[in-house]
Amino acid sequence: MKNTMFYRLNADGNAMILNSVDGSAVTKIDANIYPVDSDLSTRYEHPEGIVLTVADAKKIGIKNENSAAAATLGSIKSDKKAASSRENGKKGGRPIKNQYRARVTNQITGATHTTRRYATFAEAHAAGERLAKRDVYANCAITILDNDNNVG
Repeated sequence: MKNTMFYRLNADGNAMILNSVDGSAVTKIDANIYPVDSDLSTRYEHPEGIVLTVADAKKIGIKNENSAAAATLGSIKSDKKAASSRENGKKGGRPIKNQYRARVTNQITGATHTTRRYATFAEAHAAGERLAKRDVYANCAITILDNDNNVG
């Protein structure tokens, strides 16, 4: 039932819980939350509708009307979106937000090797340590790169 609800802010800044199908007030929710100015939880019928604090509404997974509308519009399929996704896929898809690489440098010969990109610093460092255990990279230094800039 939670995914068929959204909230709208009232004049007091609290969340009026509404049905996303017809916009009517929701009178009962299967959650152990207490509406504003009520001694009965939302598990009981509230004929006048349920008003929660915004924090309580978010706690039980109810989104505000703007994000609910955006999610609905974003989930609509279109030929234009499909074509855009295909083009992005040809370019390798969505990039990782932070990309970490390990650069292993032999301090004697100067030979270097840079690992592939990893999503976390720890993954890149572990890859660098595995690479450093090879005989070719004995006496080496490991440098971690964040989007190809030194970070550690």
